[in-house]
Amino acid sequence: MGARDSLHGIKYFDATGNIVIAKIIKQMKTLRRFLQAHTLCVHGISWPTPLLFFAFNSKDRGKFYVSGFDVALALHYTNGPTVEFSYRQVATAKNNINTASTTGKRDAFIPFVPNGTDDVSYTDAANGVYIDKGWDNQNNRYFFTVVGCSVTITLVPYDSALRGLQKQVPGLSVSLPQQQCE
Repeated sequence: MGARDSLHGIKYFDATGNIVIAKIIKQMKTLRRFLQAHTLCVHGISWPTPLLFFAFNSKDRGKFYVSGFDVALALHYTNGPTVEFSYRQVATAKNNINTASTTGKRDAFIPFVPNGTDDVSYTDAANGVYIDKGWDNQNNRYFFTVVGCSVTITLVPYDSALRGLQKQVPGLSVSLPQQQCE
């Protein structure tokens, strides 16, 4: 699937050139952000690592809020395989009770993961690279981290019952590496 920026957002095309964004938007409500093509630095070695990131919204009582994200990452090894995976995290809260759903797809670098059932766990002990994901109880947020690559995405779910009385500001944060390899 290829992507192309346009005046009205991002359009996605399948292998035959057909636009597939309409079907995707029905599933995800509102597409919000697109980031791509980062070079990660692992132990002083520069890795050209394509990273696709999408945040999407849901609507509650006429207001939009961030309800989840998709991330696709491909680790290109110089002398080895390319490891690809895609992951989706969706979260909601009601009266401080969080509900989440996750889907994943291994060996696939795709921007949207509506029905993936694979575990996206990955460990490369030799290079100190692994995926850590789950619930951070101390900070009250879901997280997806590629340890060793300095990629971290966190999601604090919007509480539809507490709304303005929610103690922590709901939203999404993305941390990407700022370091330069030499």
